Amino acid sequence: MPRPAENLQRRIQVQQYEITVLEAIYDVAEHFVGHAGQIILATKMLTGDDLDFYKHLKLYAHMEKTL
Repeated sequence: MPRPAENLQRRIQVQQYEITVLEAIYDVAEHFVGHAGQIILATKMLTGDDLDFYKHLKLYAHMEKTL
């Protein structure tokens, strides 16, 4: 029985392409990251709001200036 790590190098057929399982995982992750970016951009455009993903960095910058 193959070990899980060995399965990542197993070749599979996806649509008309032959790729490894690891390549398929990366392709799916990259695809959904692109859609997440589209959703974030559309949200920012429609609301005009900062989504505060980096609010914690602003807090640290403020703390450094006031210390």
